[in-house]
Amino acid sequence: GDMAIRFWNTTSMVPFHTCQGHQNHILAVAWSPDSSVLASADRNGEIRIWNPITGIQRGQTLKSHTKYVTSMCFEPFLANITCTRLASASKDNTAKVWNIATGVCETTISGHTDSIEAIRWGGNGLVYTASRDRTIMVWAIDGHGRSKQKLVRTL
Repeated sequence: GDMAIRFWNTTSMVPFHTCQGHQNHILAVAWSPDSSVLASADRNGEIRIWNPITGIQRGQTLKSHTKYVTSMCFEPFLANITCTRLASASKDNTAKVWNIATGVCETTISGHTDSIEAIRWGGNGLVYTASRDRTIMVWAIDGHGRSKQKLVRTL
């Protein structure tokens, strides 16, 4: 609620860093598989990438969602050892795949009729989105250059 990200020293119970920048409540966070960055998202639909060692925001703020971000996850390490692809889900009924190194939204996934509440990146290039429309959609995501998505199945 205070719009800050804190990286804590669990021994001393004092934060190493208090990171400011969000202009609204932070609703979702995700660690990269190699623990090199933390992504945070707020009610404005903005995503920020943080360096946990320095506490400094890395790159530009990712902006494309029109409503707040509900969930985020990184592509698994075994699928992408660079840990540069982040998937986000939003109240705007879309999910997006971002390249955090370039700040580019590689693809926008749409097909749900209500808010997407959860997103998970599975193996073999599959992304799962769960919506308030009471469906889970399974998407095949291409990992080369500008991503493309294909709906594989609806559960």
